[in-house]
Amino acid sequence: MVQYTSLKALYEELNTKHPIQKMGIAGFDAMSYDLGCTIRDAFPCDLVNINDMLFKLRLDKSEHEAACLREAGRIAEGGVKAVMNADIIGMSEHQAASIGEAACRAAGAEAMIFTLFSSRERTETIVGKSSGKIIEEQLLGNAKTIASKYVKEMDEVIAVRNLKMPGATGKYHSASELYGV
Repeated sequence: MVQYTSLKALYEELNTKHPIQKMGIAGFDAMSYDLGCTIRDAFPCDLVNINDMLFKLRLDKSEHEAACLREAGRIAEGGVKAVMNADIIGMSEHQAASIGEAACRAAGAEAMIFTLFSSRERTETIVGKSSGKIIEEQLLGNAKTIASKYVKEMDEVIAVRNLKMPGATGKYHSASELYGV
């Protein structure tokens, strides 16, 4: 078994067997500055961004892979619908998120990577993780589920009608139902 102590040691071992002139790197745009510097220092060769190549390769799916993605989508959609059908006004965002997560698990999700739920002014955050904030009128939901090793994301703005609002019916709707988007 080979044990590496650093990226530099890995480069030296690989370069000894097969001289490295160019290496493809995916994810430079998503890594920290410090990690990028560490990789550049450890691999003194031409580093090429291969994000586009990997993205194109990920688009090709076998029928089995497509079926797994459809199943993951079914599970994620069930989680969002469970939240839409629950009476969430007065609940915390954590409580609402747990309804969706439980529905996804009950429908066969192997794991919940993360769930994003935020309401009102918190919907303007970049990553709106749920909080203890009490839901009053609007909730933004996002569920990522894993089914058969495939991840599916389901985004839906859930417009919650506060029963105190004029014309409110108490029924919960998705933004696409309410606004035709």
